[in-house]
Amino acid sequence: MVYRKIIFLIILGIRPPIEGIYFLGSISKFSYYLYIVTPHIITMDLQLASNLKRDQVQCVNSEIPISTPWGTLYTLHLLSTRYGFLHVPKCVSEGSNLVLIYHGSRDIAFHYLKCCDTLISALSERGYIIFFGQASGTIFEEPITHPKYQDIYYGDLYWGIRKSQNMEAEFEYTREAISSVRSSYNINHIFFIGHSNGGVFSLLLPIYMPEIFTAIVSHQGGLGYDAGFYIDFEAIPSSLPKPSILFYTSNVDVHHEACIGGYNLFKNMDFECELVVANEEPHGIISKESQDYMCDYIFKKVIQSTN
Repeated sequence: MVYRKIIFLIILGIRPPIEGIYFLGSISKFSYYLYIVTPHIITMDLQLASNLKRDQVQCVNSEIPISTPWGTLYTLHLLSTRYGFLHVPKCVSEGSNLVLIYHGSRDIAFHYLKCCDTLISALSERGYIIFFGQASGTIFEEPITHPKYQDIYYGDLYWGIRKSQNMEAEFEYTREAISSVRSSYNINHIFFIGHSNGGVFSLLLPIYMPEIFTAIVSHQGGLGYDAGFYIDFEAIPSSLPKPSILFYTSNVDVHHEACIGGYNLFKNMDFECELVVANEEPHGIISKESQDYMCDYIFKKVIQSTN
């Protein structure tokens, strides 16, 4: 059915975009046009968002692996009710590297699978395994436009960044995801990329899980704007190494000041930090340039760690 639709488009003289994620392998019931979209952009289309939500739910319920241009996507069930999605490249080296990617608030993992095609391609070419985390909470029957922020609102889905938000459960979820991957693959280095709310959560990892990660990327996250967010630097065991941190923001990002504040704070605490302020990348935009930069940063850290 999927291939017939592609052929039909070609007969009509409509050339499908060469960019995007094309899951044409294992689950033909998933909508074709869902993945033939402009990549790198957090969509504002409610119909597309509805299809993304439906396909994520179907993927979780069916547990059927999905073929991608770069490998295979699996549903990974964690704890009692949590899950995420594991992308395994076509060629996994003897000692591979793992990258965890956590989305922003009110969002779903499949949204980032769509947006991060440049990143998935570059990491997969080098044999990296990628885990797309899903925040806990309630996913709506149908996505809506957020009344205040005017972006797509998939549900009350947040990464806990305070003890009162069950922060410890997020660490447990993250540890179990890593443990599950390590039980099947020989992992050398582990990296973390968090966007927005996921990027704020990422700054807790150098405190409570410093020995796990080689480097961390806070993409349009930083310190955020939650008055209850607190970083307890005294909780870091002095004997453990500190992961490197990349803060990526832009001059028009609503988290611009939060990222600069996070960079200054961690740099003053003797963390190896890097700050990138891109030009004209609004909050929620995961540009090709940002994905290229994050991949290069990760590749650079792997080389540095082996020297």
